[in-house]
Amino acid sequence: MNEKRGPVSDGIDDDALAQVYDSLEAGDLATARGAIDAFNKSHPGNPDVALLAAACDQASGDEEAAVERLRALIKAEPEWTEPVLTLASLLRARAESPAELKEPLKLVTAALENAEDEDDFLDALVLKAGLEFEMDKPDNAMATLEELPPTDVLAETPEIALDVIELYLQLGAEEEPEALADALLEKVKDSEVQADAWYAKGVLANMRDDEEQQRQAWTHVLELDTDAPGADELMEQDEVIAVVEEALSDLPERARAMLSNVPILVADLPAATTVADGMDPRALGMFSGPSTLESSMLDSQPELRQIVIFRRNLNRVSSDSESLREEIRVTLMHEIGHFFGMSEDELEAMGLS
Repeated sequence: MNEKRGPVSDGIDDDALAQVYDSLEAGDLATARGAIDAFNKSHPGNPDVALLAAACDQASGDEEAAVERLRALIKAEPEWTEPVLTLASLLRARAESPAELKEPLKLVTAALENAEDEDDFLDALVLKAGLEFEMDKPDNAMATLEELPPTDVLAETPEIALDVIELYLQLGAEEEPEALADALLEKVKDSEVQADAWYAKGVLANMRDDEEQQRQAWTHVLELDTDAPGADELMEQDEVIAVVEEALSDLPERARAMLSNVPILVADLPAATTVADGMDPRALGMFSGPSTLESSMLDSQPELRQIVIFRRNLNRVSSDSESLREEIRVTLMHEIGHFFGMSEDELEAMGLS
């Protein structure tokens, strides 16, 4: 959710609304709720405030209240696209089966008919294509993406362009995401956008088995990510270590004993040398050395084994502290699974991918 204005401003200042969204993004729910209560007293029935209240409900974990509030807002303002897209996104995130994606797809289709703002139209198109992909309709998704404006135009909205690149990659396309990544690298000087565009080029090189291009692209990513500010990170080093220790304490005693000689480290990012050797610079974790199965078959001196989890990459993929704790736990168990000789397919089957 963002701070776009609704169809009736009723005297609420843009900056005042933006400050409340900033409070939500910072996790300051008390300040946000206080501001919403004040707005409701001074501007009763204002649609911007209703949308803001739904965002607050969602941020506090009360998704049912957010859904109910959004449905009421859509009924009151049926031609306003933003609450429609917000509800569709929320329902998409909660869906547990393709059948549950039918309602958000219907909502997005309606939003496309009413969208007057260009960004809303593009958001709706990308959301529609994503829903079609998740409903196992890749041809429909590709057809929807064909309605997007030309690459040079799309690059002027970097956040949307990056979402489009991700969708194309999921669909297995190569030409379109390459062109869009190149356009972003040429037109957008923001270092985070540059890093994401280089990362996409690394993924594409990996798809083509072009190891040299992959290393070059991902080396750029690591350099940019290393220099990026970390002001918005959710956990510092000592906090991540505490979560790791808590997760380890939940393991069976036998497993803990087998791991006793395996260093478990927390690093900010992968080392430049490992990325130069082809490692994903945005990997969440890494196990190095032979697994227990491999070492049991070796007659020579066992190699050094260790597990590393990457703090800044974990922060990057997490929306809040709760999701970060879960990402740390899953990543740690994934790498421990490799230590015990489990394959990627086996780990995915266990929900540890």
